[in-house]
Amino acid sequence: KPKTPPQNPLLKSLVRDRAESYVLQEKMFSFSGEDFRVRDIHGDEVISVEGGNINLGGWVIDKLGFKDSRGEKFCSVERRMVALSTSYDVYNAKGDSCVAKIERVILSAAPKYNFFYEGDLNPFPDFSAEGSFSQRKYTFKNGFG
Repeated sequence: KPKTPPQNPLLKSLVRDRAESYVLQEKMFSFSGEDFRVRDIHGDEVISVEGGNINLGGWVIDKLGFKDSRGEKFCSVERRMVALSTSYDVYNAKGDSCVAKIERVILSAAPKYNFFYEGDLNPFPDFSAEGSFSQRKYTFKNGFG
């Protein structure tokens, strides 16, 4: 059964009608230690991620900025300070509106994260990611599996 793409994707240039593979590569020289490149199977950089940690009196806030292949910021991700499990908020390019949430599933054998778009009134995840950072393998699935 054909799937319809999200109505308002964060980066429209990555919406495809077929499965795609990408490689996440940590930048060799980085002041924050949280900078990455995402490349497609042809080796072209499609996303760059610039990370940083902010320390507020012992509380560390993770913040990541995402840029497209032209270097234009399209979203940022911030770790929530108070949450039952590891959770992140995704903001639009201006940083003034939360557009999605990411939550780690507590009872899962392997690390699993669920992605929820804000405002769609859907209690089920729109996407999920499951796998292992140490093995550098994650599988992303839409809400239908």
